[in-house]
Amino acid sequence: MSGPSAARAAVLFAPVAQGAIEAVVYGYGPLHLRQALGEGSLTVVTLFMGATALVTFLVAGAWGRLGDRSGRTLELMAGGLAGAGVGLYLLPAGRTSAAFIALAVASAGLLAAVGPLGVAWLTVRTPRQPALEAARFYRGRSIGWAVGSFGTSYLVRAGGIAGVTRAFWAGGGLALVAALTLAAAALAGRRPAPIGGAALPGAAPVRQRDPGPAGSEPGTPEPAAGPVWRNPFVAGVALTVVLTATGNEAFFAVLATYLTEFLGGPPSLVGLSLGVASTLGIAVIGPVGNLADRWGPERVLFLGTLGYFAMYALVILARDPVAVTAAFAVPLYPFLSTGATGVLARRTSARRRGEAIGLYEGSAALAATAGSLAAGLVADALGLPWVPVLSVSLAAAGALAAWTRVVRAAAAVRSRSL
Repeated sequence: MSGPSAARAAVLFAPVAQGAIEAVVYGYGPLHLRQALGEGSLTVVTLFMGATALVTFLVAGAWGRLGDRSGRTLELMAGGLAGAGVGLYLLPAGRTSAAFIALAVASAGLLAAVGPLGVAWLTVRTPRQPALEAARFYRGRSIGWAVGSFGTSYLVRAGGIAGVTRAFWAGGGLALVAALTLAAAALAGRRPAPIGGAALPGAAPVRQRDPGPAGSEPGTPEPAAGPVWRNPFVAGVALTVVLTATGNEAFFAVLATYLTEFLGGPPSLVGLSLGVASTLGIAVIGPVGNLADRWGPERVLFLGTLGYFAMYALVILARDPVAVTAAFAVPLYPFLSTGATGVLARRTSARRRGEAIGLYEGSAALAATAGSLAAGLVADALGLPWVPVLSVSLAAAGALAAWTRVVRAAAAVRSRSL
């Protein structure tokens, strides 16, 4: 495998490792706290989830900015994954809730390097199909989530709560393998040219600086300095994602309770809904990426927000658990993720790409924290039926933001460049 091909394969393997780790930590970390460490406070358990999402929100942009400035994308991804792998190995050594949460937060901060750096690296190198490349990256993360979920489920069935510990170790090993492949690709790309001046096949520049386009699409306003969110498209995408994803995360936080307690459905529907949604998401994200490149990522992003609005409108109207399960299983997140990253790839320059993708990743993490908190407050104050009302309201606000701040703005840029 040539140097560029090996580097691309390593970058696309990284989100598989990331997704598997996230499935293990976020899916089974609360169980470890409750059953292995004997944590009796649900507030502490929710603090674990909120703190890991919050640190991702805080550091994702910094990772992207560091990659933009240093040009050492592969090395930074390798370092983040290696650190996260060590953190996963150490997680079972945290004998108190505070120690376990601290290790998980540190691991999450290191793992946050993968998204902004990986998507930026891929999209800069494929300026004609950035959304498709981003879709391939996020498909890898979805595959990792499936592997982590099913694999940990098997380990828990076989070994009880001790299976979670084994899953932490397996996730750490996977992260270290991904880190080694990235490090090897980085070293291969920095091999010196042979005597005579001819470059080795596939050799990249010494510092792996992005060879992508010098700027974004013609007519796109972008500040040369200062925070990347001053770019109106970056701010518009971030606002759209925060609003829409917060509504989705809010309902996701109460999905099991809503299906079983409010609608009286069997618990098996919860796993069925999540499994079907993950499988369909893996299947459609590639075609959605192609659609974004051909039809326009702005339109795909807006279509995703409309899909969330329609889905939660159906959830409000339906009183059948099977109907709600079917609605929630519709794979809408690929539209949001590929649309958002496609817009950022087209509307930011190569030198700011990682920082912009980091802001998107951070916005999604912030939405996870805000959505869970909002769902609990609304359910306690008004009752479970009001949570999907919150979700549909936020989806409507997200659609409005997508239309006014992204779709219409893109049309204005195109008209000025004619």
